[in-house]
Amino acid sequence: MFPETGLRRPRHVSAPPISLGASATVTVWESPLFGLYGILDIIFWLLSVGAFVLSGWALVHALRIPSRAFPAAGKQTKPLWLIILGLATLFTFAGAINYMGMGMGLPNIFTIAAVIAAGIYLADVKPAVNGYRGGGNQGPYGPW
Repeated sequence: MFPETGLRRPRHVSAPPISLGASATVTVWESPLFGLYGILDIIFWLLSVGAFVLSGWALVHALRIPSRAFPAAGKQTKPLWLIILGLATLFTFAGAINYMGMGMGLPNIFTIAAVIAAGIYLADVKPAVNGYRGGGNQGPYGPW
């Protein structure tokens, strides 16, 4: 461990040191916070999974609400919200599984936009259309 840099030499190096000629040799160093199972990787993965759950919850809710509830509440149509939330769920799922290793687990612009879209649905549209939920046995004090 080198305290001035916070870096340590890895125990298993898959490649030998890189030679830059007769006078210099560069060794591969690894930071303890950015390793394969480092704390930052876990935090970003948990955030990605949380974004996927949020988008999935919004999509399932939109699927269960009748189509006539959206215009009656003064919101966009159900097919438009299903397209938006379907893409949001797709992008957050790709971020949660780190699709093809791209992005190194960090949220990209599509994931951030997906979370914003799901948040708008859950904060604005869901409360407005909840009163139009059809079916079920409704008693004088709610479902039974």
